[in-house]
Amino acid sequence: MTTPGTGDERTVLGLVTHAALVEQVWIHHRVAGVLREDIGISEPVAESFSLAPADTVTDVRRRYLDVCERSREIAAEHGLDEVFDWRGNPASLRFIYAHLLTELPRHAGHGEILVEQLHARRTESA
Repeated sequence: MTTPGTGDERTVLGLVTHAALVEQVWIHHRVAGVLREDIGISEPVAESFSLAPADTVTDVRRRYLDVCERSREIAAEHGLDEVFDWRGNPASLRFIYAHLLTELPRHAGHGEILVEQLHARRTESA
């Protein structure tokens, strides 16, 4: 699951790591107001696809699930029409949900491409 597939070192597991960052940026940072540096949000964002050498599927999955659970807790404290700052512009929680609902499937689509590339490699080497 960590074999590079697109030439830019993105991996299926790296997409899960990035999805956790997206949750943290939009919910933990923008809604809860936690500072980016306190969350450990990487700059540049491309680094959010990177894995630590010791990362396992179980570790990355657990981190993602923990981040999502915290996001649900944070969001439950706010109304859908409550407004938060998004780079000097207003963004309601409703807008943030809509954004996340488009962002995650987009990355899932990238994951599908990576999986197809892995399958193609196996077929070529068989």
